[in-house]
Amino acid sequence: MSIFKNIFLIFFIISLSAYCLYSQNNYHCGTTKYTEKIYAQNPELKRTIDSINIEQRNTIREKSLKNTEEYAELIIPVVVHVVYDSTSTLTKLYQNIKDNQIYSAIETLNKDFNLLNDDRVNVPDEFKSLAGSANLRFVLANRDPSGNITTGITRTATDVTYWTLEDNVKYSSEGGKDPWDTKKYLNIWVCNLEDSYVAGYATLPEMTYYNSGYIQGIVIKSDMFGSVGSAANHARVVTHEVGHWVGLYHIWGDYTGCSSIYDDYIDDTPIQRTENYGCPEYPSASCSSNSDMFMNYMDYTDSYCQNIFTKGQVEWLRKRIDMFRKGIKTSTGYVGIDDKLFEKSFNISPNPVKDVINVNFAFQNHVFYYEIINTNSVVQSKGILSQNKINMGNNISNGVYFLRIYNASVNYVKKFIVLK
Repeated sequence: MSIFKNIFLIFFIISLSAYCLYSQNNYHCGTTKYTEKIYAQNPELKRTIDSINIEQRNTIREKSLKNTEEYAELIIPVVVHVVYDSTSTLTKLYQNIKDNQIYSAIETLNKDFNLLNDDRVNVPDEFKSLAGSANLRFVLANRDPSGNITTGITRTATDVTYWTLEDNVKYSSEGGKDPWDTKKYLNIWVCNLEDSYVAGYATLPEMTYYNSGYIQGIVIKSDMFGSVGSAANHARVVTHEVGHWVGLYHIWGDYTGCSSIYDDYIDDTPIQRTENYGCPEYPSASCSSNSDMFMNYMDYTDSYCQNIFTKGQVEWLRKRIDMFRKGIKTSTGYVGIDDKLFEKSFNISPNPVKDVINVNFAFQNHVFYYEIINTNSVVQSKGILSQNKINMGNNISNGVYFLRIYNASVNYVKKFIVLK
């Protein structure tokens, strides 16, 4: 057997082992442990946050919940920092995730936070009327903090094997990657975490209340980020961690018991004794309600089992953003595009094309992606549009094709012919 076959076999076994580990055992979120460490350093902060939480819950109780459509759309620019161990071919291949895995994570966030997820039909009738949309739009940043054009993705090769909850991955000086302005961007670090049972962790927005030195953002394991590739079975991990970043707690309140004193401060999520794993059969009650809301994104159930944020959670997180993440509202990390002007200006030449196709449109100071698709809907070529030119290459033969140009704002298709 050749050395290349041996390498492939080893990689396959490692990937299969990782899949089995997370399919058969219970991973968990590191946010509670991370937050408790901060509280231990400043007990007064915990008391202050508890008071803020009680006051916010009482305020919400004093009025009926808003119809979620009343919330204006809020764009949240995201920067994804991929930090990968480059000391071996296997770890580099495994941790330096592809762009499409990152795109899939952003797509999952936009579906789950806006009640556009296909599996929302699986919400039990008991909870259907409680489902809410936060009207948040997550986009990869197209401007960095200096105003330069960006893809919203950074990649850092390091010799660090794994990372802990000590936040080292957030520092370039320690082999990680420094954050972009945490008041203006949602920073997500994708890397290898030391604890194999920790899927990720996040900083709660109220941590900004205390100048703790802890850097705001989310850290997620490489094989837990997105909905394709190695992360295919863990799509909702990013939804769960971003839920923390916008202020939501675990649905059971991180306390074991059925007392309403220790819960997530949200009135329309039923009291439950503790976290759920796997995918329980509905109804499954741990306290006095008819059933736990185990399909909530803030529980620990499997990704395929989760499908709902409640209106109460939406109200809570939007207030949390207003209180602690105001900087996002004035971020210049994402510059939008006039959809109609783009459509009017979009054209390609020559057509038919022999070697290189020129793509022309307004808004040249943006990052765009392209796909060349044949008449059988198979993608023949794709990438980032560079200098408004696409080389047909040797793998594209004569025939009719479709050119798709897209980013977070636009998605347009033109038909063209290749004639070499």
